[in-house]
Amino acid sequence: MSIPDIPEKELLAKCIRGDKQAWNLLILRYSKLISHSLYHTLKHKNPPIQPEVIDDLHQEVFCSLMADDYRKLRQFKGKNGCSLANWIRIITVRKAIDHLRKERPTESIEGGGSTSEYATEYPDEKPNPEEEAIESEEIKITVEVIKKLTPRQQFFVELYYHRGLSIAEISQIMKLDPNAVHQLHHRIRERIKEILLNDYPDLEAA
Repeated sequence: MSIPDIPEKELLAKCIRGDKQAWNLLILRYSKLISHSLYHTLKHKNPPIQPEVIDDLHQEVFCSLMADDYRKLRQFKGKNGCSLANWIRIITVRKAIDHLRKERPTESIEGGGSTSEYATEYPDEKPNPEEEAIESEEIKITVEVIKKLTPRQQFFVELYYHRGLSIAEISQIMKLDPNAVHQLHHRIRERIKEILLNDYPDLEAA
C-alpha cells in the first residue's frame, strides 16, 4: 500500500487540527516503526512477551500522542535535526521500559507461552532504510553531545561506555578514588541531560 508523501510539518499541523485523514496517515506511516521498536526492546524479556501485550502497547503509544489534545505532537519542534520518526521511536521505547518496570515486581517464572508466531510477523532482521536512518541520526546526536563534554569527561565515556571497563578499573587508569569516579560519572550524566534539554528539547519532551 502506497503511503502519501506529505511533509512532516504539514502532517503534524493537520493532526493537531483534528484532521482524521491526517491521523490515519500518521498511523500508517509510523505503525511499523513502533511495532519494531517495541519488539526489539522487549524481545529478551523472560518469560517471553506475549503478542497481545505488544498490540496493547502499540495502541497505547498512539493514545499517548492523542492525549490532552495532542499535547505530545504539539511539543514536537523538530530542532537540531530531530525527526518525528526518531522522536516517536523514543516515546515507544520509553513506553516499553515503563511496562517492564511495572511488571517486574509481579512477574511469574511459570509459563510464558511461545512467541514464534510474533517472531514470524516481526523477524529479527537487518534494519530497513528508515531504521538505519534513525540509527544514523542517533549516532550523530551522541557524537555532538560528547563533543561538548570536557576532555576528562570524554575520557571517562570512552573507558566506561565504549570499552566497558568497571569503575574500579577506571579508578586505577585515571588515578582517582572510586568515590571520585562515581561522582564524575554522576556529573557527566547531569551534564548530558543539560545538553539534551538545551540543544535537543524534542528528545526530552518525548
